[in-house]
Amino acid sequence: MAFERTMPIDHGQTLRRVCWGIFITLLLADSADCVLSVTVPSPPTVIAKAGSNVILNVSFAGAQNPIIEWSVGQLPIVTWTSPNPPDIAPNYLGVVSLMPNGSLVFSNVQKNYSATYTVSVMKIGLLPATGKITLQVFAQPVCLIQSANTNLNYTCQTPGDAISMLSFPDLNQTLTMSGSLSLVVPASKNLNGRSIFCVAKQINITQSCSVTAEAPQGVAPTVSSTVSNGNLLVTITCAIGSVPAASITWSKGSQVLSDGGQYQISSDTTQLNITSFNLTTSDLSTYTCNGSNPLGSQKNSIPLIGPTISDSSLISNAAGTMVTLTWNVPLTSVFTGFNIQMEGPALQPSNGTNQTTGGLQTIAVMPSSARSKQISGLDPKSNYWFWIVPLAGSAIGPPSQNYSVGPGQGLSRAAILGLAIGIPCGFLLLLIIIALIILCVVCCRRRRRRPKYPVPRASQKGIPERHLPLPSTGTLSPARMGTAV
Repeated sequence: MAFERTMPIDHGQTLRRVCWGIFITLLLADSADCVLSVTVPSPPTVIAKAGSNVILNVSFAGAQNPIIEWSVGQLPIVTWTSPNPPDIAPNYLGVVSLMPNGSLVFSNVQKNYSATYTVSVMKIGLLPATGKITLQVFAQPVCLIQSANTNLNYTCQTPGDAISMLSFPDLNQTLTMSGSLSLVVPASKNLNGRSIFCVAKQINITQSCSVTAEAPQGVAPTVSSTVSNGNLLVTITCAIGSVPAASITWSKGSQVLSDGGQYQISSDTTQLNITSFNLTTSDLSTYTCNGSNPLGSQKNSIPLIGPTISDSSLISNAAGTMVTLTWNVPLTSVFTGFNIQMEGPALQPSNGTNQTTGGLQTIAVMPSSARSKQISGLDPKSNYWFWIVPLAGSAIGPPSQNYSVGPGQGLSRAAILGLAIGIPCGFLLLLIIIALIILCVVCCRRRRRRPKYPVPRASQKGIPERHLPLPSTGTLSPARMGTAV
């Protein structure tokens, strides 16, 4: 009888075979993801206008959820490890963002972001893949116009760009490749108010700008006043709108003013500063600014007056415990502030109002910019009078109308004063009239009591009386009698 020999089983070798099978299976399953790759546009250059939104498109393959990094030179600007949000460099916040496929997005891109950007795709255990894209941003051209004696000088520039082709199609077809174009043309009426365009051709994009020449068109000058080193300083500003900017000359009456001494003219000639201004001298005069450029001229004048209140008003609250004063000043007035004055009982202390003791006093000093003042702490059972006094340094102008509040607020302080003076005067006038009437009556009665004497008839008829010779006492003869007859 023969016996079969059984070989022992090697369990370790079986386990190694199973492991190698699993490894080979996994290796074959992931063979598609073993190599990382990045695809960028061809050519790898993006041209954009300043202020536009730009996308640097990329695509990658070879791994799931790799690390994506964008950089400029050695400086990383965006790093993204999904599913975490991208980490963006501080100086690129609000400028760049990432799309889900890893493409870089610029919002409102500016010329200073022109650069070559590198995208890197990384995965642990795999070799990284990189790609480069060049972003070139072209700024919009800038148009300027300046005076060249009696001519106009049109200029077109593309800052930081020397490859643009520039031209003024409205003037001629002059071209330049230097990034700056200047053209001098005679000033004429048809250029006044006309927009002239400059066209910039930058590789495959075209941009333009425009400038409009305008003759001087002025508005009334404005005046402001301050106190400097104890002296009154008056500044007159002449806002003459023109392109190119107008050259301004100043005069006082018929006197042409130059920079120096009491008169200081700003470097752009738009302001005249009058130092040590005196309200009692000829400084209160009419000042004129005359602006001119190659297209014309404009003259504007301002007659300065002293500190003045043009109109004012007072509003009281229903309880009678608070009032609001408002006022205005003429545009040509020289003033530096206001005094709010009051006459009446003391006010209760409150914010913005000085402690008062009653009587006639200044309760607040307001700056030149103030046009209203709220006053509280009034006793509703008492009468108060308020008014505004304009100031110019230490000089005081005429006060505004005064306003009364309180139980007798129907009559102003001036009206009450007028009544106090007018009533006695009226009573005295009435006594004089009565005395005159009595005197007239007495005189009439005296005339009626005078005796009347008879008046001769001749006198009554207006004929003078004739005195005939009386006859003698003797008897007249007939002849004499006849003669007499």
